[in-house]
Amino acid sequence: MAVHEHRRKTEESIRCLVLTVSDTRDERTDKSGKLIMKGLEEAGHVTSDYGIVKDEKERSLPGFIKAWKRLPSMSFF
Repeated sequence: MAVHEHRRKTEESIRCLVLTVSDTRDERTDKSGKLIMKGLEEAGHVTSDYGIVKDEKERSLPGFIKAWKRLPSMSFF
């Protein structure tokens, strides 16, 4: 399916969450997270939240996922 045909068939935008997992990045230096958000916005979607967590799954990631699961109308993260 071509991009234009896909956009015609899409009724609404998707509300997205972007999470970067990195030991070395912060909001100032996170190029990939910004690139993902830009691509989502250019495709007509909405970035509802953005976060960066350290690459230590036991500490930060479960907390972000629990908090984001409680947000209404989240489609993708």
